[in-house]
Amino acid sequence: MCAVGVQMKTNSVYIILNPNAAKGKALLMKDDILKGFKDLGIKTKLVLTTAKKDAIKLAYDAVLNKEAVIVAAGGDGTCNEVADGMLKARREKGLKDEEMSCLGILPIGRGNDFSFSAELLLKLDEAIAVIAKGFVRKIDSGYLITNEKKRSFINGCGLGFEPLVTFTASDYKHIGGTFSYLCAMIKILIKPPKPVQVTLTLDGEEININSMQISICNGKRMGGAFYMGPKAIIDDGFFDVVYLKEPIPHIKLLHEAIKFNKGTELNYSNFGFKRCKKVKLAVLNGSLPIHVDGEEISRVLKRAELFLEEASIKLLSKEPVPQA
Repeated sequence: MCAVGVQMKTNSVYIILNPNAAKGKALLMKDDILKGFKDLGIKTKLVLTTAKKDAIKLAYDAVLNKEAVIVAAGGDGTCNEVADGMLKARREKGLKDEEMSCLGILPIGRGNDFSFSAELLLKLDEAIAVIAKGFVRKIDSGYLITNEKKRSFINGCGLGFEPLVTFTASDYKHIGGTFSYLCAMIKILIKPPKPVQVTLTLDGEEININSMQISICNGKRMGGAFYMGPKAIIDDGFFDVVYLKEPIPHIKLLHEAIKFNKGTELNYSNFGFKRCKKVKLAVLNGSLPIHVDGEEISRVLKRAELFLEEASIKLLSKEPVPQA
C-alpha cells in the first residue's frame, strides 16, 4: 500500500468523519474537505460515524478492503478509534507492514493533542496537502490491557487528575477548545482526586508511589493544554512515563498544574520520569480514572498493563527538513 520513508502521491482517500467533533463544528467542514481533495485530483469516499466506537469498525474494514489511505477527520477520539481499528485488523489478521493502510489526519476536533505531537496541527487546506503528497513516517503506538478492555492508543494514557479534567471538559455542551480544559481544571482543583498507593513496574523495575497523577506518553501533550510528557517523541521506540511521587497539598495544586501547562514538571524532584516499553500498574487502595487519547476507559481502574508497539502506524506526515 504505502511505502515507508518516501514522499508519495495520494490518488484516493477513505475519510472517516466524526460529525460530533468540536461540538458539531466538524460536520460543517464536510464540503470544504471534499472540495479540497477534489481540487487536488484525489478521489474520495467519505463516511460519517453515527455512534461511539463506530470509527473502529469502519477503519478495521477499510484496512481489510485495502484502502491505501484512511483519513481520521475529527479530534483525538476520532484519531484513536481509527488507529485502534487499523491496529486491530493488523493484529487479528496477521497483516504484514506492506499490507497496512496509511493514516492521514484532518485535525478538526476540540483538543487535537495527537496532531500537535505529530506536528500536524494545521489549517484544513494544509492538512489536506500533507495527505496529498505526504511523507510516510512510521510511528509508535501503545496497547492497553485491563480486566475489562483492550485498546490501542497513539498519543497517551493518563490516570488520576488529568483524566478527570478531560472527562469534565467533554461534558461541557457549549464550551470548546483549550478554554473548556481550563474551565474543567478549575472545577477539578476545587475537589481534586485523593492520592492512592500505586505500584508501577516499568520494564521490570518496581516503583511504589502515593500519587494522584500518572502519565504514559507517546506524544507530548494531553488534555488540550498540558504537556504531560514534555520530552516524548512519537517514533523513538519508548513511552515517557511521568508521575507524581507523593501527595500534593490542596493549596499547592494550582501551582503544580501550571507546571504541566508549561511543560516544566521534570525540573522538580517531586516528579518521577522513566522511558520504557512496558508498564504494569496496580492500585493498592482505591482506584484511578483512566483514559487513552482522551477516551474514557474506566473511572475505577485497579490494574492495567501497557505495551509499546514500535513503528506500528504509517502516518502521512510533513517531509522532514534536511539538516545542513
